[in-house]
Amino acid sequence: MEKNKRKSFFRRWIGVWALFLFLSFFNFVKSQGSASLYLSPASGTYQTGQTFSVSVLVKSEKEAMNAAEATLKFDPSIIRVKSISKAGSIFSFWPQEPTFSNTAGTIKFTGGSPTSYKGSRGKIITIYFQAQKEGKAILSFTSGRIAAAGLDITGNLNGASFTIVAGAQPPPETQIPTGAPSAPKITSPTHPDPEKWYNNNSPKFEWEVPSDVVAVKLAYGRNSNLVPIVLYEPPISSKQLEDIGEGVWYFAAQFKNEQGWGQISRFKFQIDTSPPKDFTVSVDNQGDPTNPTPIFKFETEDEVSGIDFYEIILNNQSFAKVKPEELKDGTWQPSPLDPGSYVLEIKAFDRAGNFSLASTNFSITPLSLEVFQIPSKIKEGKPLKIEGKTLPQITVNFFFQKGQEKPTLRQIKSDNEGYFKFEEILPVGKYFIWLQAQDQRGAKSLATEKYSVEVAPERFTLFFSIFLAILILIGLGIIFYLWRRILREKEKIKIEEAKKRKEIKLKAYTILRDSIKSQIDYLEEKVDLSRSETRILEALKKALKEAEEAIKEELEK
Repeated sequence: MEKNKRKSFFRRWIGVWALFLFLSFFNFVKSQGSASLYLSPASGTYQTGQTFSVSVLVKSEKEAMNAAEATLKFDPSIIRVKSISKAGSIFSFWPQEPTFSNTAGTIKFTGGSPTSYKGSRGKIITIYFQAQKEGKAILSFTSGRIAAAGLDITGNLNGASFTIVAGAQPPPETQIPTGAPSAPKITSPTHPDPEKWYNNNSPKFEWEVPSDVVAVKLAYGRNSNLVPIVLYEPPISSKQLEDIGEGVWYFAAQFKNEQGWGQISRFKFQIDTSPPKDFTVSVDNQGDPTNPTPIFKFETEDEVSGIDFYEIILNNQSFAKVKPEELKDGTWQPSPLDPGSYVLEIKAFDRAGNFSLASTNFSITPLSLEVFQIPSKIKEGKPLKIEGKTLPQITVNFFFQKGQEKPTLRQIKSDNEGYFKFEEILPVGKYFIWLQAQDQRGAKSLATEKYSVEVAPERFTLFFSIFLAILILIGLGIIFYLWRRILREKEKIKIEEAKKRKEIKLKAYTILRDSIKSQIDYLEEKVDLSRSETRILEALKKALKEAEEAIKEELEK
């Protein structure tokens, strides 16, 4: 078996390398171009010194592709490559690893996968650039190929254009007079953490004003080196802003005392009030309606704060929270689900707590399970037999619940044709029994109805158990009654009357004794006594002995 695995792996490698050989020499059978390479984002504005990322993506919705190569060109005097990442790529084989040259201004790669890709946002690589100087940075494809099993399906090669602007320059340092106030300690009850995003666009800022401060300057803007310009004299200790736009902002404050203006304090705050982009979700059971782990396909973007996580909701119940990096090419697979109908909802949350919602319906078909026979009543000591049919070589779970006790589980496997037979001797009692089949993937059948099964004691045993109980109760009742009556009238009656009552008592005892003895004689004559009958015999002997001792004691008084 291990040898076959190695052969299969070797054949896959040969196929992949052969495909890449075609790519290298461009010896494809040319097809109408249905697939495209493109960059995301396709545009943007960045400051000098800023680092930003661009993803190379493939769109192939009509045909399943499995390999691609490309060369990209950029102006290294305006932007430079810092690194290239293959994280989250749809490709797993790289005949030519992604490389770049900041001298020639080129990026190259050749990659593929033994499994095909079909979709609109297949990530190949992510390129990290750093803006160098002001200007227009064009990132274009000088060549590119997309292959589907040796067939060239290349369509468009769409580049990108970025605008690089001058970064914010720190203001010239000013001399702080000796004795001037220190920088204000700014806090925000609405946006307390400068590194977090908030969907509140009306931030409030607060600070304590020392007793010697006579004025304060304030300002807010996108420049991290912002200088306060709005004067408040006398000074205020808080400021409420209203309807601020999205993005990264800074709030600045500066105190003044008799010595002059002190140091500037700046507080960063981040606002995102827009939900992530609208998206759709679909479910792929890979052609098997019983598949308990169908593939959920979904993905979206958030242009301001970015996607924080996706919440998976099944039938109005939260099922999982998934980080964007846990998605594989926009797909996610749940743990095994029970058969039935589902409403799937995906909530995409950005880092500010805004969310977009996509939903769809899907169902999982149960495995087949048929129960042929299950008795409603069996005698004590007889095995319970349950027969049925399901799929071949899968587990059949049997659940037994006796009265209000916790259900217990037994398991057997079906044979090569799916048939199964269960046999077991159960203790006396009433049971609810139900079945459910499950295969190695976690796919299940529906649970059967709960069958009521009674394990009844033997008729003879039941009769003597009841008879013994009644007999003992009658005997004890007679003895108790006579004892109470004698005790109550002992001082009032004459000796002859007492003797007469003792004779009555003795006669009653004799009747009781003869009745019990007849039952003892009957049981002792039997050759093979059951355990239940033996217990009854011992109980009768014990009751007779105790009655004899009790009546003897009473007669001697």
